[in-house]
Amino acid sequence: MNPEQQVQFDQMQRTINEMTSFFNNVFNPDGTLKNPSLVIQPKDTAVTTATGSVRLETNLGPINVLIV
Repeated sequence: MNPEQQVQFDQMQRTINEMTSFFNNVFNPDGTLKNPSLVIQPKDTAVTTATGSVRLETNLGPINVLIV
């Protein structure tokens, strides 16, 4: 391998290592996200909330949000 090819090969190895690190940090081995983003869905419920708050259904569970 000539010096130019060696430099290109080293750069390719660094890029692959960065991509592998990114995938390992973001995804579980089964392909799901490690920290799923918050998803808010509108939902009509009979759950009562305090005056001035709204109940939101999220993928992390229901939460009450204070409206100011």
